[in-house]
Amino acid sequence: NSFCTLLAMSSEVPDHNDPFRRRMALQFPGCIADLAELLARLEFVQDDIITEIDLSHNTAVESCEGLHRFIQRLAQDDQRNCRSIDLSETGISTDTILALCAALAKCPSITRLKVASLKGPVDWERGLRALCETLSANDSIEELDMSENALGTGVSGLLNVLRGHPKLAVLRLYAVGVPEQAVPMISALQQIKDLDLGGNTCDFSEVRWNELVELRSLSLRHSPFAGSLQGLSSCPSLRSLDLTGSVLDSAGFARMCTVVASSTTLERLCLGGCSGGRIEDALAAVVKNGSITEELDFSSSSCLDVSPVNADGNGLWVDFCRRVLTVGKLKMRDSALSALHVEELVRAFYELEDPTSARVSEVDLRDNPLGDEGADWVAELLSLACVKTLLLGGNCIEDGTPVCEALRARLSTVGSMHTVLCGPSGASQNRFTREQLQWLAKVGVKDANHTAGFNATAAPFLPAAADAFRPFGQP
Repeated sequence: NSFCTLLAMSSEVPDHNDPFRRRMALQFPGCIADLAELLARLEFVQDDIITEIDLSHNTAVESCEGLHRFIQRLAQDDQRNCRSIDLSETGISTDTILALCAALAKCPSITRLKVASLKGPVDWERGLRALCETLSANDSIEELDMSENALGTGVSGLLNVLRGHPKLAVLRLYAVGVPEQAVPMISALQQIKDLDLGGNTCDFSEVRWNELVELRSLSLRHSPFAGSLQGLSSCPSLRSLDLTGSVLDSAGFARMCTVVASSTTLERLCLGGCSGGRIEDALAAVVKNGSITEELDFSSSSCLDVSPVNADGNGLWVDFCRRVLTVGKLKMRDSALSALHVEELVRAFYELEDPTSARVSEVDLRDNPLGDEGADWVAELLSLACVKTLLLGGNCIEDGTPVCEALRARLSTVGSMHTVLCGPSGASQNRFTREQLQWLAKVGVKDANHTAGFNATAAPFLPAAADAFRPFGQP
């Protein structure tokens, strides 16, 4: 039984240098104890055939013992082609960390190491010291993830080792307890392209962002800070900025708006749940920005505070809607949007000579109180060929007929799309008749089971005849 599980959970990857040879990626996330034991006894696996090892989410004591034996064996063998090890959310101990360091020294081909959120009793003073010694002699690591481990003051030693590392491009230090004295050292990571410093309580204002000439993506999510964005507008290559759930003071929020408005390279901006200033200022900054084209996330904000349209038919929201037509993913979940806000978004599409020429491919409107009036405008979004994904749920729609009709027309003319329509149960859940739910499930709407979202009393349009909604039963 364990051997069958092994075959089911392992994937073979073709070797493009030798088409007659296969390589194997071992993936056992959350495996049971006997599977971990089997890993420790893989005598039949050739020394150089394993390319990827994913042992994440193993927290049982028996599994951790098996993982330790497997890492020890990895340190003894010559795995010339192993490129990735993931031990995230495992219950490994300090001894396993030391064995992992020996394996890294033995396997110079490893370029990706993930040891995030370890659950075991790790003495990070010893473990991090050993890891730093190993990394100082290793010039092949390209990605390192040590998020959600209590590294504390050891971060200073780690940053000192990683400074000037020849190949390291991705560094994730989310919620590791970066100390204030380590902050200036971040400026020396000039080779880093993807940096995650979120979840830390220190102020990163002493980072000289303009010296991070290769930085493409920066995450400061879930961080309470004030001056951390100072100087970020001078970062020459920044493409992605994630401030999800961050708490800024008024000065920090103003700096964020300045960064967004002045950036000529920013393509992705996530402000979901970000607080500390007026949402109008953030929307105005986006309107001024001409580079954001990949993703814009305003989830959990109070866009309702912005009037949909003023007396002359214009206004900030109208300008915002016109601007975001060039953005691929538009996420505005739980932003207190009304039917009027969505109406203006739809009108912006139809102001174009060809509405389908807009770049918007995904729209997330979940948990906004659109009501039945908003359902009509949602139906218009479904008709746009450029929109490939539409996420609804919790919109207080009592009569889902316009949405169903629009989706049926979409499938017969434009083609398939990814949709979520009902959402979780509750007073704000979107309602559909039983026949509609059956049809939605048949055409692939995953959350349209035959009970969720059903509201017979709120469907006065439902005829008495049993086959009145037969069209909805057709694919």
